[in-house]
Amino acid sequence: MITKKLYKRLQNGKSIQVFHKITSEISYTIRISSVEKQFQLHIYHFEGNDVFEDNNYKDERIRKFDSINDLILTLEQDFPTLNVESLIN
Repeated sequence: MITKKLYKRLQNGKSIQVFHKITSEISYTIRISSVEKQFQLHIYHFEGNDVFEDNNYKDERIRKFDSINDLILTLEQDFPTLNVESLIN
């Protein structure tokens, strides 16, 4: 059911953004969107005060998936403590 709701939301042009705390000092921003018939996962954690400074974005990764299932599997592997169901609530 989560896959269907997530798929529908992304296909309707809505993106998803969540903040996932790893430690007291590291919190990842996770953005999911639909781009050109693919699903895009953009993750990073931010250190610093200047959002215009590229060096403040740490461990930034952008990945594209053809399948919503591959996207969810990657999220579960990269962030095992993330409740994937919380993405659509």
